[in-house]
Amino acid sequence: MYLRHTTLRKDGKVHRYWRLVRSVRIGRRVIQQTVAHLGELDQHGRLEARALARHLIVFRKNRNCLTTAAGM
Repeated sequence: MYLRHTTLRKDGKVHRYWRLVRSVRIGRRVIQQTVAHLGELDQHGRLEARALARHLIVFRKNRNCLTTAAGM
């Protein structure tokens, strides 16, 4: 998972909106799915969102390990 931003210009101001996305393989293609819309974030918000993404990745890997071990 990672952060992706979209930049929009509205009323002479620049707005940067952030999303948490993940890469998913479908057949031969890899697409990015939006996990969460985070809105406009300051520097602290982006750091927190990156930490959340890392936490979710670790949680998902641990869950997959547990379900694989339980299936044996």
